[in-house]
Amino acid sequence: MDNKLLDWFEKTGYPLELYSESILASNGYLTTSSYIYHDNENNIHRELDLHAQKCVSSKDHKTILIINFLIECKKSEKPFVILSNKNKNTPKISIGEYYGIDDPAARIAINNPNRYINLLGNSGSGFRLIQGFTSGDDIFHKVTNTLIKSFNDFLSNEEELLESYIEENTNTITFPLLLIDAPFHELSLNSDNGFIMTDIQSGIVYCTSHLSRHYPEPFPIPIIEKQSLNEFLSNVEEFIQSTLNFLIANPNNNIKNFNKLELGLISKTPNT
Repeated sequence: MDNKLLDWFEKTGYPLELYSESILASNGYLTTSSYIYHDNENNIHRELDLHAQKCVSSKDHKTILIINFLIECKKSEKPFVILSNKNKNTPKISIGEYYGIDDPAARIAINNPNRYINLLGNSGSGFRLIQGFTSGDDIFHKVTNTLIKSFNDFLSNEEELLESYIEENTNTITFPLLLIDAPFHELSLNSDNGFIMTDIQSGIVYCTSHLSRHYPEPFPIPIIEKQSLNEFLSNVEEFIQSTLNFLIANPNNNIKNFNKLELGLISKTPNT
C-alpha cells in the first residue's frame, strides 16, 4: 500500500512544490506554500503554489532590498514548447516596466548597468507556451491568469507601504515565475522557414493579457526547468548583490520628489 501511495504521489505536482520549496530555502528564501491572493476580476480568493521572499541589507542596515517570487509549479510527462519567431528577444531578465512596486527608487535602480538576471546558457524566448500532444495552450492560459492576478494583488498590497518604504530606504522587487518538471523546448524558424526544435533549460514568454497592468503590452513570464532552479538562483544572487550595492550608493532620500516608476522584468534587446 505504501509503495502504491508513493507511486501515486510522485505522479502529482506535489513533489515539484516540495523540491522547489527546499531549493529556495537552501538559498535563503522564506517560503509560503498555497499562498492566498485576491482575484480582483472575480472578487474571490485563490491559491498560488508558492511565495518566496529574500531580504538583504547593507552592513549598517540603512538600505534594505526585498526580492519576492510569485511561483506556479507544473509537472507533466508531456513537453512544454516555447513558440519563437525571427524577432526573438535575448533571454535575460532586466529591470524595466512591469514587475515591482511603484517605487521612486526604480528611477535610480533602472540606471544600474548590472540590472540584468541572466537566464541559463541554453535558454529561449517567444510569444506563446504550448504543451505537446495536447489540443491547445489551456495550461499556460491558466498559469498566466494566476501569475498576473496574484502579481497585481501583491503590488496593490505593497503600494500601501510605499511612503514608509521611501522613508526607511526599503526597496522591493517582485517577479512572477513558472517552474516546470517536464521536457522543455523552443520551436523557431531557420532562414528557409524550416522548423528548429531546441532543448532548453529556461526561457521567457511574452504573453498578451487583458489582465496586464500595461495591456496590450506583453507581460513577460520567466520559465525555469526544475533541474536548473539552483543555478538560476545563483544568477539571481548576483543581481541582488549588484542592486543592493547600487541602492546603497543611491539612497531613496535623494529621489523623494521623483515621479513613480515600476521595477520589472523585460527584455527587448535583439540577440547577438
